[in-house]
Formats: sequence, structure tokens, C-alpha cells
Amino acid sequence: MEILDILFTASFWAAAIRIASPLIFATLGELICERAGVLNLGIEGIMVAGAFAGWMAVYSGTGLWTGVGVAMLVGMCFGLLHSTLTVPFGLSQHVVGLGVTLLATSSTYYAYRLALPEVTSPPKIEA
Repeated sequence: MEILDILFTASFWAAAIRIASPLIFATLGELICERAGVLNLGIEGIMVAGAFAGWMAVYSGTGLWTGVGVAMLVGMCFGLLHSTLTVPFGLSQHVVGLGVTLLATSSTYYAYRLALPEVTSPPKIEA
């Protein structure tokens, strides 16, 4: 009965929507890609790389909107990589998408370890 009480509270659904918002936006972007005839399996990696780049920009001292702009630029660069490999070169969209995901997530982890080598948990950004 306690689980049902949790499921029917407004705070649970507000938290669920707040947490799911980035995935909802990525899904909407992927739906637009699918309508255009492109299968982009690299969406998750592009999101990881953009989020890390934006976080790192804000952590290094830039403003919040500058961090959002950096995240958008990194996402656009990985999208450009995906489109360059699939459209002019005619490579498989499946393979390129998975490769972009692997490249983005591994390069993000590598850059994190280069920037903060001795940190065991991610530092927090002061408001």
C-alpha cells in the first residue's frame, strides 16, 4: 500500500518529469531525425559529451549561459561528425552511431581524468 501512496503523489510525478526531461528532449530530437530518414544511435554519446563540456565550462568559471552554448557547440560538432561520415562517405548509420557514442563517452571520461586526475567524486559547482 505504501508504494501506491508514493505513486499517487504530485511530488513523485514532478520529480519523474524533472528527471526525465533530458531524455524526453533527446527522444524528440531523435524522432525528428527519424522523420528525415536518419538513424542516429549516437544521441546518448552526444548528450554525454555536451553535458560534460557545459559542466566543465561552468566549473572553470564561465557563466551558465556560456556553458549551455559550449554544450550546444560540442553537440553540434559530434552531430557534424555523424552526418559527415554517413552522408558524403555513405557509411552505415548503425555503425557510425555506435562509434560516435563510444567515441563521445570515452573521450569525455578521458578529458575528465585529464582535467581532474585526483578527484574521487565530481566536484560541485557553487551557485
